Parts: sequence; C-alpha cells; structure tokens
Amino acid sequence: MKDGRGEVVVGIAMMIRGGSGRDVAARVQEKVADINNNGILPGGAKVRPFYDRTDLVRACIHTVTEALGEGGILVIAVLLLFLGNARSALIVTATLPLSVLLTFIVMGLPQVNLSANLMSLGGLAIAIGMIVDGSVVMVENIFRHLSERRHEQIGKTTVILDAAREVGRPMVFGILIIIIVFLPLFTLQGMEGKMFSPMAFTISIALLGSLILSLTLSPVLCTFFLKAGSEQDNFIMRILKGLYRPALGWTMAHRTWVITGAVMLLAGSLSLFPFLGTEFIPILDEGSITPQVIRLPSISLDQSIAIEGKAQQVLMQFPEVETVVSKIGTAEIATDPMGPNVSDPIVVLKPRDQWKTAKTKEELVEKMREELEKIPGIALNVSQPIALRVDELISGVKSQIAVKLFGDDMDVLKTKADEIARALSMVRGVADLRVEQVAGQPYLTVEIDRQKIARYGINVADVQEIIETAVGGKVATDVFEGERRFGVLVRFPEER
Repeated sequence: MKDGRGEVVVGIAMMIRGGSGRDVAARVQEKVADINNNGILPGGAKVRPFYDRTDLVRACIHTVTEALGEGGILVIAVLLLFLGNARSALIVTATLPLSVLLTFIVMGLPQVNLSANLMSLGGLAIAIGMIVDGSVVMVENIFRHLSERRHEQIGKTTVILDAAREVGRPMVFGILIIIIVFLPLFTLQGMEGKMFSPMAFTISIALLGSLILSLTLSPVLCTFFLKAGSEQDNFIMRILKGLYRPALGWTMAHRTWVITGAVMLLAGSLSLFPFLGTEFIPILDEGSITPQVIRLPSISLDQSIAIEGKAQQVLMQFPEVETVVSKIGTAEIATDPMGPNVSDPIVVLKPRDQWKTAKTKEELVEKMREELEKIPGIALNVSQPIALRVDELISGVKSQIAVKLFGDDMDVLKTKADEIARALSMVRGVADLRVEQVAGQPYLTVEIDRQKIARYGINVADVQEIIETAVGGKVATDVFEGERRFGVLVRFPEER
C-alpha cells in the first residue's frame, strides 16, 4: 500500500553476503532505468523506487567531508590564535587530507578489505580530532626551537631534526595508548563485531597514518616553509603564561593539597556516575521513519489493509512526509516472516528546510505518534528502517530494548509480562512500550440445550456442523457442568 491510496506491488532487492551495498544499489538503479525506458512492463507500468539506502551513504560521506573541512578550519584557527603563525597551521592541516587518503588506501588493500560503510566512515569522523594531535606537537616543538634562533649557529635542518627526535618517542607512545583503548572493540564477535570492529579498525589506521605523517612529512614541510618566529610576540601566549606560571608555582609548593583535592574531585565525579545516562553509540538519523503498526493476531487481511490505509492517510497529512509505503504479510521468500497483523511502513521525509509541523525529528515523531494512537485497535513501535532490522537481528524483537520471559505456563508468562511492563512504564524516557500479544483471540460460546433440540429430533453433531458451516471457524466441544447443556466454543481465525 502506498500513500493511503491503494495497494501496490513492492519489490525488494536483496544483496548476497559479502557484496557492496553501494555497487548493488547502483546496478539496480541502472536496471530500473532500463526497464522503464524500454517499456518492458505492460500497460505503461513503471517501477518507482521509494527507498534507496545510497542516499544515507551519500549523506554520511557528506558528513565526513564536512567534518574534515571544519576540522581543518578549527586547526588553522586554533594554531593562528595560539601560535600566531599561519605557516605552522597550514603544515598541520596538510596531515588531515593526507591521513584520510592513507586510511582509504589501507582500507582498500586485499589483506584488509574494509569497506567504506557507515561505521567505518563514522570511525573516521570520530578520529578527525585525534589525527592532528601528533602533527600539532611536532610542528609546535619545531617552531619553538626555531624561535630560539639556534639554527643560526648549527643550521636549520639540524635544529628541526633535534626537535623531531625530542618529541618523536612521546608521540609514538601517545598514539599507541589511544589505539590500545580500542582493543576491546577488536574482540567483539557476532553482530556486535560486525558493527563496531570497522570503526575501531578505521580509527586505528587513521591514527597510525597520522603518526607516520607527523614523523616524516611534517618535519620535511617545516624545513621548506616554516620560518623562525617568536612566541613572546603573541599576546595570548603572554596572558596564558602569566596565569599559568604563578599557578604552577603554587601547585608545586602545596603538592599535598593538590593531590588531596584531585582525589576528592575524582571521588565526587564517581559518585555522580549512577545518575548519568549511558549510550554505547549515538542513534543514527537515517532520514526516514518506520512506525510499525501492530494489530490483534486474529485480524483479517481485509481489516488489516483498511487499518493500514487509515494509518497512511494520517501520516500523509503531515507536510514533512514525501511518501509512505507499507508491506503486510510474508513474501514467497520469507526473509522477513510477518503475519497480516503487523506492518512496517517506511515514511520517507522531505528535506529538513521544508518542514513546517516540527523543528526536530523527535518532535515530528511525537506528533505522528499522537495522531496514530487515535486509531483504535493498534499498537505502535516507532523506529527507523535500518535500526529496525538491526534490532530484530540482535534480539529477535524490533525494538532497542527487549525483555524475554521463558516458561511453560502461558498464563503465568502473560501475567509476569504485564507486571514487567507496568514497572518499565515508570522509567523516564520509555516510549512505545508493549507486551507481545499471546492471548485474546475472539471466541463465541454457543451453549446447546440438549433437551430442546431433542424435541425436534436434532442431535448435537448436527448443530455443530451447522455452526461450523455458518461461521467458518473450527468448533471445539467442551462439556459444561450439568446435564442439560452442551457447550460449543467457536474460534474465529479472522474477524468478521
């Protein structure tokens, strides 16, 4: 179903294991264009893609590019502010694109074979701030030695070489310590390893590449472009040193007080730890929304389609929505088995500058949830297309957090699940809380009076056969207490 206007045929292109999502999507786009241009489909039908993950990949690449540009600008601004030397800033900035280039070269090696996916690009964006650390230390130390005018006696190249040797070993140990911090991510297995190992590998490769460039390229560039300056001429450094030196002198004279204060601050910060929120990785804004609509398990296909049409019409009322496409049921190849009582519509949003109802995505989702909850007989689970699939692969449940209960008695499990749901509803920040539907199918109880039907020469089997023919459900017989009545429980496989 599309945009609440009727049913459509939806196809999903599945990528084989080990394939490149971007390459596969590009080939699919070429094939779709070929089908539409050559009129292969009868009746003038056209194939209209409604969800393409390459848009998200392009957005991530744009984010990384933007982060690189902003990082370079900030490096130049900071170095100009504190060193007052444009040449130093430009030399340090040169390590940014070269480190990224070196990272991509290593990622493309057959021995590494690390694709530019969302997590690897995210790791590169995280490492942007750390890439320039080594070069900053190297160039600043060389600049300091040149400002002392020692090169006038022993030569510029010798001074730069001595300055590089002075900070070379601390730089190597510093970068290695940062890489060691990411070692636990290399040990992750399964889904966690697939998600976070590329990020750790990318960060480590970028840091090692920046270290090599800082030890080799930065000193060479300094010999060509860096000239002697004077730190004392920078008024900002004079102000900072004027504040730092008295503080350092007082600290060295009162070491016991300083250490005691540091320990107390550490203890105070640890005491606040239980009150802090935790999140292993920020939620990626995919640009689309998936408000999963859940009905009763016994709902008929016709009623499920009707409810889905109402939900899509509600979503299309928002000017921020470009299109809504839903899938109900299970395809021939059951890669995503799902009954007719569940749908996961993909809501494609317009660019952010065209939004009118809300300023943020969180606000828009909340308003959509309020309107959808007005539809009777449904439960909601608002997520994102990729996040929904990842959550399902990890826990088997299409939600970020799932509580699973195991046991033999379904009634006890249902009771305990409701108790857990009530407890979780008190937790701040919980949304779309629901318990899986395991009961509640509609039954019709028909009590047969054996004496009355006997007066007409009708037996119980005849009544059961008529009920089963009329209703269309399965008839389960249960003898009630007493001699005069015979109960028939009729289960409806679909609502009628």
